[in-house]
Amino acid sequence: ARAAISDAKQAARQDAAASKLQAVRRGAIARARTAEIRPPSLPVLRTPNSGFDISFTLPFVRSDIFRELARIDQPLGVASDVACEVIGVDGNPSAELSLGCVRRTTFSEPVSGSTTSQLVGLRPNVELNWRQLESNGMLNLVGNQGEG
Repeated sequence: ARAAISDAKQAARQDAAASKLQAVRRGAIARARTAEIRPPSLPVLRTPNSGFDISFTLPFVRSDIFRELARIDQPLGVASDVACEVIGVDGNPSAELSLGCVRRTTFSEPVSGSTTSQLVGLRPNVELNWRQLESNGMLNLVGNQGEG
């Protein structure tokens, strides 16, 4: 009987953790849409006109947010109807992010299109820095020539 109670408590804890993670994802997406944009709190080395940085505060554990941002199948903030595929530096599909890997994100209607980006900065729980290699569709972010 004690084992059954222990198993039930463990299952309840796992369900609560899964529910909390889903709430983190939903809350982070909603907050990101309305987040106050302010200067980064850490120094960022950028050449003039090399891109942009967005900084905002989320009331969640940094490692939980980073883990969700680094998901292969559906990174935090990416709609469920968007397809993501990561190709490792060896040219094969990858189950995890690594420096130099390439991510192709394909958007369905009404946005239709895709972006291809290369991971050029990776510091666990701190930074994911993607260089856009290609973009086509209704919305295209264009960087400086040669900046990536």
